[in-house]
Amino acid sequence: MIVYTDTIPYAVQKLGFKKDYEEIKVDNLDKSISRLAKRLFQKETIYSQKNDELPFWQYLFIVGKSEDSQFDILTRLSSEDVTLPDRILCLASEGKNFHGFKNRPWASLQGNLHLSAYFCPDTTLDHFASAFMVLPAVSVVETIDEIPELKAKAMIKWVNDILIDKAKVSGVISSTKIQGNILKNVVLGVGLNIEAKPFVVPNEFVPKVTCIRLHTKSPDAAYYCKIFRNFISKLEINYKKILQGNYFELLDKYRDRSLIINNEVIIEQEQTQKRIKGTVESIGNDLELYIKDLPEPINDGRLILL
Repeated sequence: MIVYTDTIPYAVQKLGFKKDYEEIKVDNLDKSISRLAKRLFQKETIYSQKNDELPFWQYLFIVGKSEDSQFDILTRLSSEDVTLPDRILCLASEGKNFHGFKNRPWASLQGNLHLSAYFCPDTTLDHFASAFMVLPAVSVVETIDEIPELKAKAMIKWVNDILIDKAKVSGVISSTKIQGNILKNVVLGVGLNIEAKPFVVPNEFVPKVTCIRLHTKSPDAAYYCKIFRNFISKLEINYKKILQGNYFELLDKYRDRSLIINNEVIIEQEQTQKRIKGTVESIGNDLELYIKDLPEPINDGRLILL
């Protein structure tokens, strides 16, 4: 893996990477990587190192303060038909214009995880849209499960929120590009509050937010480096499961950790603001919701826990 960064102290202190970096001109990088690096760093000179600690990933971009959403940068380059290498990670200490599902703002604070991942499956996959929503959600839950005090406490609120004690600690998003029936590339975005609880005005959809540190007694439990490495390990393992045709294994985990099955909810249709109230009986293979006494499943909307 090649690491590129504009903030060596962050890479060393927070991520535990070695200190020896080489100064490099962005224009001297390979063409596709140079285009990505220019948009991520907006600088002429950055630093690089070769790192053998995470062999699955080809590139890791670490930005001190991102001037734009890294998720959006990756999706825009994809839409411009820029050929990017497979298995890229982009990480920011903090930044501007970060967002979650349906472009809802995401507050970025130092000490929290703001990560985007880029894959080139270049294959056919059933249920690909739901698979790549399930992938980061389950990977976050499994990462939190590695913390002994939080084992089995992280739950998933449909469709893409992860909660601890009914307070939002993480959100995930995804984007896929199809050519014919071939899945060409995937972009994932993950926000995970580790050390800092952001200020978010409460509403009925997100009444509470939290961070991992508030739920652990040991300061080492919320250690950024360990959580980062655990997460990208889970992401790698689960991505490979999807490519191997084991999507339903991940979907079963998603269902098992659902906060809404057998519970009463309200779902607001975002275009019409129409609200549907009922008890969730099950989650379908493409994440559609089956509500008691409703003849058709619900595929979209914003959910309120009751």
